[in-house]
Amino acid sequence: MSALRSAFGKRDAAIFPGALAVPVPGSFRSSSSGADVTDQTALSLMTFFAGVRIIADSITFLPLRAVKILADGTRSPLPVSPCQIVSPFAVFSLQEGISQIITSLILRGNAYLYAVAWDGAMNPIVWRILTPDQVIVDWNKQGQRQYKINNVLADPSRMTHISNFMLAGSPKGAGIIEYCRNSLGLGIALEEVAGSFFKNGIMSTGIISVDAPMPDEVARQTAQQFVQNHSGTKNAHLPIVMGGGAKYTPMSLTPEDAQFIQSRDFANISIATLLGIPPHLLGMVDRTTSWGTGIEVQGRAFVDFTLRPYIQRLQTMFTGWCGSGVYAEFVTDALTRADSTVRFAGYMRQITDGWANVDEVRAQEGRPALPNGAGQVYRNPATQVPSSDAGGIIAAGPPSPLAAQNPNTGDPNANDSN
Repeated sequence: MSALRSAFGKRDAAIFPGALAVPVPGSFRSSSSGADVTDQTALSLMTFFAGVRIIADSITFLPLRAVKILADGTRSPLPVSPCQIVSPFAVFSLQEGISQIITSLILRGNAYLYAVAWDGAMNPIVWRILTPDQVIVDWNKQGQRQYKINNVLADPSRMTHISNFMLAGSPKGAGIIEYCRNSLGLGIALEEVAGSFFKNGIMSTGIISVDAPMPDEVARQTAQQFVQNHSGTKNAHLPIVMGGGAKYTPMSLTPEDAQFIQSRDFANISIATLLGIPPHLLGMVDRTTSWGTGIEVQGRAFVDFTLRPYIQRLQTMFTGWCGSGVYAEFVTDALTRADSTVRFAGYMRQITDGWANVDEVRAQEGRPALPNGAGQVYRNPATQVPSSDAGGIIAAGPPSPLAAQNPNTGDPNANDSN
């Protein structure tokens, strides 16, 4: 391994007892509703799982490229991207690694990576993704971050730490599981109540009445027998047979039941708010939203206010890995792409205003250039004739009628003796 040096030594063996240790479950967090909130229980909520998946998948499959910024400020993509952004994660592919980083940022507010291999110039090129529960981060006496991985002090120069938004003075980011556990706990508790309702009996609450007095023990046995025979989904449609003059009177939906349904809707809206996702992306299309007046506007707001902070953090991480002069960037055009009618109107404006030619517009749609340089001509915005310079310098149009009357001033009255 002359060009690739592995750094997995004795100290790493102490940090990572198993070569591929199974990630430990999320930290236990109790909530005011009594429900236990961990990574697993939070993701058991369909709305929360869908929201995390939408954010992670929206970023994971964006094209990632390396660029250099030229002297004139333009960004020039490199023909070959460095290995730090092609395959930087041990064991996992680029997409799998990005997905894990985004998920850790959402749930815990932090993502940790540990360098495990270098190239011949001793630049790190492979990182191992750590579960947040493996890492303890704090300030040392010099006011710098120190990291412990599985309770073993780690070399900070090998750590890559990405944080979500942070509280003042904190060495790490704030995560949803820790700071919003009561909101998530409410959703978990409501799901447990709904599951118990269907498990133990999907019938509405009712009253069993008899004409003659009934001893307490007999009444208890009758109620237990009724529950046993008619509880659960398997017994949901069995007919109710009452003997001995007993009558069963089902009760309509109680105010408590109606409030339960409203509480579940509220929990779903709270989750959408926590994740910063437009409600329609989570299947909530029966309510108004302040995200915008159309699907396209809402989608653009989702990119700007929700996805862009995660994208920028990842770009900063990859850029730091690539070295001086190379920048990593995600191509987000697909996320902000307008519909065909709007795009084509914009392309026509680019051509007629003279600041883009046909080939440049075709490139935006992924189409090849026209043959024989036919698409390299720029148009004069005043006359719509080809410019004298295909490089983009717009030639002057024909003289105006006013200028023809007086070449010096363009004033038609300048030569008027009166």
